[in-house]
Amino acid sequence: MTAAKSASREGAGRARVYGIPGVTARMAGMARAMWPLGLLLLSVGYLLGNRLAIPGVPRHIWSLLLLLTIPLAAALLIGVERQIQSFVAGARGEETVAASLASLPAEYTVFNAVSIPGIRRRAGDIDHIVVGPEGVFVIETMNWQGEVELENGAVRVNGQRPPFDPVARVKTLVSRVQAVLAETSSTTVIYPVLCFATNVFREGMTGTQGVIICNLDRLGQIFDRVAEIPLSREARQRLVARLADLVGG
Repeated sequence: MTAAKSASREGAGRARVYGIPGVTARMAGMARAMWPLGLLLLSVGYLLGNRLAIPGVPRHIWSLLLLLTIPLAAALLIGVERQIQSFVAGARGEETVAASLASLPAEYTVFNAVSIPGIRRRAGDIDHIVVGPEGVFVIETMNWQGEVELENGAVRVNGQRPPFDPVARVKTLVSRVQAVLAETSSTTVIYPVLCFATNVFREGMTGTQGVIICNLDRLGQIFDRVAEIPLSREARQRLVARLADLVGG
C-alpha cells in the first residue's frame, strides 16, 4: 500500500483526503541540506587518502589543507541546521493547513503534496489542491515569521522583499495544474491561493494579481464564494480521479 493510499480516507460528513502533508519538505529538505556536508567529508577523505598514497608531498601541506576544512565544516553545519529548521517549519505549516482543510464538508476532496509533471524539482510539490463545488483551489502554504503585507501588489516581510515571489510561484503552479486538468475538463475554474499558516498577513485576506491571499484563520472563507457555473458531482469525480492518479491514490 502506498503512502498516498494509506493517507486517503472518507470521513463521515468530512472531505476525502489524499496524500501526506509536509512529507516532501521534510525528506527533500533534509537531502538538500546535507549534501554540502557530505561533499566536504568526501574531500577530507580524499586528502587523507592522498597523504598516505603520496609520501613525497610535504607533511605541512596536508596538515594545512586539513586545518582549513575545520572552519568550513563549522560554517556548513550552521548552514545545514538553518536549512533543516526552515524545511521543518515549512512542513509544519503544510500540516497545519492540511488539518484545517480536512474539516471541509464531504463534497470537497483535498490533495496534499501533489507532484505535477513539468514543475521544476526545486519548486517542490504543490502543497494542497482542493476540488469542490466552486472549482479547484491550488493552495501554497507559507509558514513565515514577521509581519507580511502587500506593497504595490507585491508581498513584503517586515518591509523587505522575500527570497522568492510567492505570488508568482502559485500562479506558475496553477498553470501546470490547468494543463493537467485540461485533459479532463476545459472549463474548470482554478483559484490560486496563498495561505499564511502563522496568521502574519496584515490584511487578513485580500487578493492581488488574481491570487487570493489569506491567513489560516480566514482560509475557510475562500470556499464561501458562489461559482457562476458550479462543478457538478460528475465533473468533480473526473477531476478527483485525474488528481488521484498523480498521488498514486
